[in-house]
Amino acid sequence: MNRLAKYTFIFLTTLVALFLAWQFRWALLLFVLSLFVAAAVRPYIAWLVKHSVPANLAQILVYLLGLSGIVGGLYVVSGLLLADLQKLSNWGTVQYEATAVMWAEGDMWQRAVVERLPPPAHLYETIAGTQGELFVQSVFGAAQTAVNLVTGLLLMTTMSIYWSSDQSSFERLWLSLLAPAQRAQARRGWRSIEEEIGSYLRSEFIQGIAAVLLLGIGYWALGLSFPVLLALLGGLAWLVPLVGGLLIAVPVLLAGLLTGWPLALMAVSYTLLILAFLEFVVEPRLFRRRRYNPMLIILTMVPLVDVLGLSGFVLAPPLAVMIQLIWKQWFQYYLQQPRETAVQLETLEQRYQDVFSIFANPLGDPYPPEIANILQRLHQLIQQAQELPQQKTASDQPS
Repeated sequence: MNRLAKYTFIFLTTLVALFLAWQFRWALLLFVLSLFVAAAVRPYIAWLVKHSVPANLAQILVYLLGLSGIVGGLYVVSGLLLADLQKLSNWGTVQYEATAVMWAEGDMWQRAVVERLPPPAHLYETIAGTQGELFVQSVFGAAQTAVNLVTGLLLMTTMSIYWSSDQSSFERLWLSLLAPAQRAQARRGWRSIEEEIGSYLRSEFIQGIAAVLLLGIGYWALGLSFPVLLALLGGLAWLVPLVGGLLIAVPVLLAGLLTGWPLALMAVSYTLLILAFLEFVVEPRLFRRRRYNPMLIILTMVPLVDVLGLSGFVLAPPLAVMIQLIWKQWFQYYLQQPRETAVQLETLEQRYQDVFSIFANPLGDPYPPEIANILQRLHQLIQQAQELPQQKTASDQPS
C-alpha cells in the first residue's frame, strides 16, 4: 500500500510539473536561454579578467559588444532581406499572371485550375482581403512578434548577466536542495555540462555567421536571385544535422533554375562545398559534435518547432546536447556508487552450492568433464572475488 501511494504521488507530481512547465513555457524558455548565453560568454569574461580588467567591467564590455554586434547585424540584414522579399513578391506576381494567361488557353486540366484560382487583377485583394484587413492583421502580428522578440532578448540578457555575475550564489542555492554528500559531484557535473553547452553554442554561432556570410557573398557573386534570403535559410539549415545541406539545396536549385541549369548546378555545388568546409574543417577546431547523437537533435527539434515555432528551432540543438550531457553525468554518477559486493558474493556462493547439489551424483559416477570444468572454474572465481576486499584492506594499511 505504501509503495502504491509512493508511485501515485510521483505520477501526480510529474503531471503537475509538466502542466506548470507548459503554462510557463515562455518564462522557462527565457531562463534556459539565459543559462546558455551565460555559459557561452563566460570564457570571454574570464579572459578579460585574466588581463587585469575588473569583473563587472568585463561583463559589461562582453554583453555590450555582443548585443551591439547582433543588433547591427540584424539592422543590415533586415534591409537586404526586405529587398529580396520585395523582389520575390514582384517575381511571384509576374509569374502568376503569365501562368494564368498561358493556362487559360492550355489543356483542359490547366483551364480547370485557372478557373478555380483568383484572377490576376484581384490577386492582392484576395491575399489582403476586401478592405485590407488581412494585411493589417499581418502587419500587426509582425510588429507584435518583433516587440516580443526584443522584450524577450532584453529579459534573457538581464537574467544572463545576473547568472554570470553571481554564479556561486545560484549554485549554492540549488545545491542546498541535495544531500551534502552529493553536492560536490553535482557541482562538478553541472560545471562540466555548462562548459560543454557554452562550447557548443560558440561553435554553432560562429559557424552560422560564417555560413550566412560565405553563402551570401557566393550567391551574390554567382548572380543568383534572392542571395540574402537564401543565405539566411542556409544559416538556419546548418542547425539541422544530417539533412541540413539537402534542405537548403532545394531552394538554391529552384532559384538557380530561374536563370538556367548551369547556374543552378554551380549554386548547389557551392552550397554543399561551403557546408562541407564548415563541417569537416572548421567545426573540429571548435567543438566535437560527433560525440552527440544527431538523431536526438532532430527528434527534439520536431516538437519544439511545433510548440515554439522558430524559437524552438534554435533552442532544440543545445537542449538535445544538454539532455545527452545530463544522461552522461548521471550514468557516471551511477557507476561510481558503491555496490553491496559482499551480499552479492554470498548470493552467488549459495547459488553455486545449489547447482553443485543438483549435479551431485549419489551413485558416485564422475561428472561429465564439461560440467566439472565449469563448476571448478566458477568456484575459483568466487574465491578470488571474496579475497579482493581483504587484499585491498591490507594494502591500505600503513607499513
